[in-house]
Amino acid sequence: MQARALETREQIVEATAQVLAREGYDGLTTNAVAARAGVGVGTLYRYFVDKDDLFSAVLSRTGAHIQNRFDTIFTVRSADSEGREIRHAINAIGLAVLDAVSEHRDVVQILTQQVSASSNLLLGPVEDATARITRGLYFSHHRPGTDYDRGVVDLVIDTVSGLLASTCFKLAATDHTTDTAQKTVHILTNSLNHVLTHAIHQVSHHPATE
Repeated sequence: MQARALETREQIVEATAQVLAREGYDGLTTNAVAARAGVGVGTLYRYFVDKDDLFSAVLSRTGAHIQNRFDTIFTVRSADSEGREIRHAINAIGLAVLDAVSEHRDVVQILTQQVSASSNLLLGPVEDATARITRGLYFSHHRPGTDYDRGVVDLVIDTVSGLLASTCFKLAATDHTTDTAQKTVHILTNSLNHVLTHAIHQVSHHPATE
């Protein structure tokens, strides 16, 4: 697709997001989007088949933006927590999810509240990234020579990371104050760190000492 065509397509997707934020899913029509984008309906149909196609484009774009922002924000926050206890790194993950989703709150509210299947499509990649980072953090901090029941630990990390990501996602998509949301994340990450640390200890096999 040429640059001009890409620009027009992005213009239409942005207009779709604006219509969704103002009118909701039920108010999303191809005519409303075309008018908002400043293009003819015929032009719109050269890029998108129907309302659902427009919605899918916004969903994909929002998910990609959230993922990119999460990666960027977490890199900054994790640098701030480097050398500190692991719970600070876990807290950085939660706050990164919170910040990344908050930047798209209006659209995320529409996507998740009015079309329930959208929640899993947006949240899934965030949960996967959270689990991947959490797993790396814990296994990089394990005691040398310690043997883990890796299957159990992976399951616990996936479960806890999913809870962390979904809670932060929901907080960001609702109208809580920033202070309340951040305090909630702090309490949650401290609790989850305790659960993970305890679970890993329970399934660890330490080398015998002479």
